[in-house]
Amino acid sequence: SSAYQLDQQLFPILTLLELSSFGITREEDLRHIKDMLHSLFHYTTNHTTFPTDETPADDDIPLNFHFSSHILLWYVFKRLDAVFSEEELMYPVDMYETLKEEYNKLFITEHNGKQIYSYATDGAGNHYIYHDANDIPLVMMPLWGFCDKDDPIWRNTIDFAFSDSNPGFYDGVLGSVHTPAPWALGDAQELIFCKVIGDRERYQRVWERVEKAAQWDGALPEAYDAQTYEVVSRHWFAWPNAMVAIADGIAWEWETEGEYAR
Repeated sequence: SSAYQLDQQLFPILTLLELSSFGITREEDLRHIKDMLHSLFHYTTNHTTFPTDETPADDDIPLNFHFSSHILLWYVFKRLDAVFSEEELMYPVDMYETLKEEYNKLFITEHNGKQIYSYATDGAGNHYIYHDANDIPLVMMPLWGFCDKDDPIWRNTIDFAFSDSNPGFYDGVLGSVHTPAPWALGDAQELIFCKVIGDRERYQRVWERVEKAAQWDGALPEAYDAQTYEVVSRHWFAWPNAMVAIADGIAWEWETEGEYAR
């Protein structure tokens, strides 16, 4: 049976927004985006929280409101507001301004005496504590402008993600319960995090691990063995190569230079 996956509904909108920023197919893109938004809002009753049947790793999710997908949704509306007007879209594109406050109320919980963002919640006070290599939006939050790079809750969440307390952390590498092993996508997240906080030594250590996990043609696998670097799953995965390229392209002085300059 088919399952509804929230992040899969959002990435096509971002792709069209990239095209629309050039102004070449603006009218056609606007029509498609409106259709996608209509479908998206069909699955919410409050225009704030959007349930999902699966995680971005294509696994069943224990609680239906998924954190990183909601950060992605926030970013989509931030981008929509920069390209289209509310009159054009017929949806409140500036809603992202209020979503941040709502999501901080919804997803923040306590773990080992520290406030963190939960992986998922039911909106009724129950939280699932976990982080997955597939959930890139968490590490992108400061770059996208959701929070500051020194935000304590975000830093606590990242510290948890890259620790043995996280069920998705394997042999010193962020992975996924989808394939229980270190993931190259986890390395990509760590590379991005290093750029965000300016940790060059940690970046180099992770980069060396990425080079060892890469295949003869440079392709990165889904999962690998942290000791031998042999492939555990999928010799060629494509997504981690794209994310490593993004990490490589982020300026060390990202707050004043490049795409993410404030």
